[in-house]
Amino acid sequence: IVQHSGVYPDYCNESSKLAYGRPNVENVTLLFDDWWGSGIVHAKVWIADGKDMYIGSANNDWKSLTQ
Repeated sequence: IVQHSGVYPDYCNESSKLAYGRPNVENVTLLFDDWWGSGIVHAKVWIADGKDMYIGSANNDWKSLTQ
């Protein structure tokens, strides 16, 4: 699981709890403040079958995906 720190300090707690104790899951929190300063960074990740995946920032609708 790769996540950014979000707007609030406890933003990462949910995914950290999901990863805790699972030997095949590594949880990494990225702190982007030094790179971008203020603002919100977000990305979408789709994993369909454990083999194919998409990582990007397009919203999950056809308008975004066809631009």
